[in-house]
Amino acid sequence: MKRKPLAVLLSLMVCLCLALASCGGDEGGETTTTKPVTGSTQGGATSSTQSVTVSTSGGTTVSTGGTTDSTGGTTDSEQAPCEHEGGTSTCESLAVCSKCGEEYGTLASHTEEAVAGKEPTCTEAGLTEGKKCTACGTITVEQEEIPAAGHTEETVEGIAPTCTEAGITDGKKCTACGETLVAQEEISATGHTEETVDSIAPTCTEAGLTEGKACSACGETLLAQEEIPATGHTEKTIVGRAPTCTTTGLTEGKKCTVCGGVIIPQKPIAAKAHNLVDNKCSDCGRQASE
Repeated sequence: MKRKPLAVLLSLMVCLCLALASCGGDEGGETTTTKPVTGSTQGGATSSTQSVTVSTSGGTTVSTGGTTDSTGGTTDSEQAPCEHEGGTSTCESLAVCSKCGEEYGTLASHTEEAVAGKEPTCTEAGLTEGKKCTACGTITVEQEEIPAAGHTEETVEGIAPTCTEAGITDGKKCTACGETLVAQEEISATGHTEETVDSIAPTCTEAGLTEGKACSACGETLLAQEEIPATGHTEKTIVGRAPTCTTTGLTEGKKCTVCGGVIIPQKPIAAKAHNLVDNKCSDCGRQASE
């Protein structure tokens, strides 16, 4: 109720401006602009802002403005800024003021946790350790790829084939992961290499052997030799010799006609005594004094 005189005064000023605009409109194209702005009502009281601008040919501008409410008073169009409070900022959103509802402040820092890396293998790439926020999931440190290490080769020695057993070729494998890089392949058995084993003829006293066969590579007997019995001696009589009064004799003996071996050796027979007759040997004719 106390502000009504102010409202009346403002109304008079508006009317005055309108009158001036009307009078000046006939001289030099003067213009008049009036812009009303209405506000909100609270508790039945209406507040409004009115603004009137008058332009003359001389470039003179007259403006009136202000804010009126149902009580007839005026208020300032700009209010003091809000001193924000309340609310909590996160790493994703600002705090919200509990008084005005506006966001304010700065974002909170991320809460980092490590993202485990992965060691590279011979065939697969690895990853470095990274970091991410436990609250919002934002990646703060990107993981980088580590190239695959590649295989470390070593030779797997082969086995030479034999006459009867297969062998295998050299191979290759990785010393790090054990993967076979070059597979070993089977080599067929070579088979025996035959050679003749000469026979041995039997003798009078020793057995012989038939012809046989053996492998020249491994020495294995392929055809066994068989024994041939000894032939035994072929006997021949060696005639003996009778002793005389001047020479010894020999008994009869035996020998082999094949090998020449003596079967029954001859034995000496002592010389006979002289058969003296008249002081002379009747057999050899020698005198006894001789």
